[in-house]
Amino acid sequence: MQNEEIFEKARELGELIRSSETKKRSDETSRALLADDEAKGLIDNYNRIREEKMAEYSDKTPTKEEAQEVNDYLQREFEKLTVNPIIKDYLEAARDYEMLLGRMDGILKHFIVGEQEGCSGSCATCGGCH
Repeated sequence: MQNEEIFEKARELGELIRSSETKKRSDETSRALLADDEAKGLIDNYNRIREEKMAEYSDKTPTKEEAQEVNDYLQREFEKLTVNPIIKDYLEAARDYEMLLGRMDGILKHFIVGEQEGCSGSCATCGGCH
């Protein structure tokens, strides 16, 4: 197989992914998020809070307890975002799209170098390779 054939297959794969329902949903929820002032405001507020918390430790290394406290605090603040249905839909769609890309990466690695993350070698429980 020549490189051009490989590139053609990569283009075909890219087109299939772009036209997939997973990618379409990801794009739709992203547009909805960008069009919603409330959702954007919630995200901006979360980002501001996160930056403020990170700035508190810019000149010092937090203890394990401090790091856990900040992590817990930011997790609680992030969970507030998911109450908003537009943000929740966006996060779910983005996760699904990332999972699709991750599975594709795993399949490619499997066929290139003979290993696939999470692959038990039994195709009976896998829906990814065929």
